[in-house]
Amino acid sequence: MVSQRTLPVNLASAEGTLFEHERVKEIPDHQLLPYQDKMMVTPDGVLYQRGALVSASLYNTTHRDFFEGTYRWYYSCRSWFERNNPGPYLLAFDAWSLGYFHWMTEFIPRLFMSRALIPECTVILPAVSNGIWNKPAAHRSLFKTPVIPSGAEYMTGSLAPFHLNRVYRHTPRVPLITSQLYFSAHLAPSGNYNDEVMRSIRNFYVESFVNVREKPNRLIYVTRKLASRRFVENEKAVIDMLRSHGFEIHTLETMTFADQVRLLAQTRVLVGQHGAALTNLLFMQEGTAVLELKTTGDSQNLCYFSLASALQVKYLYQFCDGDGRSVQDANIVVDLALLEKNIMLAVSIS
Repeated sequence: MVSQRTLPVNLASAEGTLFEHERVKEIPDHQLLPYQDKMMVTPDGVLYQRGALVSASLYNTTHRDFFEGTYRWYYSCRSWFERNNPGPYLLAFDAWSLGYFHWMTEFIPRLFMSRALIPECTVILPAVSNGIWNKPAAHRSLFKTPVIPSGAEYMTGSLAPFHLNRVYRHTPRVPLITSQLYFSAHLAPSGNYNDEVMRSIRNFYVESFVNVREKPNRLIYVTRKLASRRFVENEKAVIDMLRSHGFEIHTLETMTFADQVRLLAQTRVLVGQHGAALTNLLFMQEGTAVLELKTTGDSQNLCYFSLASALQVKYLYQFCDGDGRSVQDANIVVDLALLEKNIMLAVSIS
């Protein structure tokens, strides 16, 4: 299918080239691949068939050499975990799936497209352990994110509507050996989406957690104050101004997954700095609006522009002065007058 994105509502003519390269994307058909052979699945979700790396299981093929080396490490320790588990198993995650954005926009769609197999399969889930890195010690430097603590609420909350009968939770550093496995391939490169699937997932969660659908009327600002990087340096002034226009201030990390779904299903306008919290626009109704605060000139991080378009949520952006670091790390200062203009536009069109 072809995903044709709707350009930002407030697109400045001089900034059109920053979005143009993501305007039209070819999205492949989803593949659900059966394997009946000696298969190994690492705790990173990387798949090997008789020792050969299955490239489709990689999040990014630039990591191929690393994961071929990982296999050699596992093979040298094979006496620890040679026992075969007959299956059938279902694999739908990869090495990046533990991050909230990747979990909700990549792993969950892969699981959703394979849900007909859930009654007969054991679903493989990533390793979780409080404070332990899910990598052999020699390989930790490639991965910056520690394993999510056991019982991470967004994981259990988002999986609840699937009613999984059987799951296999990886032990850190211990691969799964099996002779029967289904592999649910990526639906699209990261930051791209099958539009119909994402709208179906929105309906799936809203129907699961929202008892009564109401016209969305809440104005929401999400703060990154609990994050480890990328802050709004003048956030107090931003919050004061937004509150004067009727906005509520939320720290989504403190809410249950179900409550996040309910909140965003009632949201008319969502405002937030680029970051994982904006993933929750996934639950917003068609015709609502999102305003993303971004570092000036950022043409790399267009995942929420694309997601909003897939969901038929109206997308606005505001470039903000950064502190000189990369767009992935920079703190920003928000122009309050421009923000006021943009939120008034967002309210008027939603």
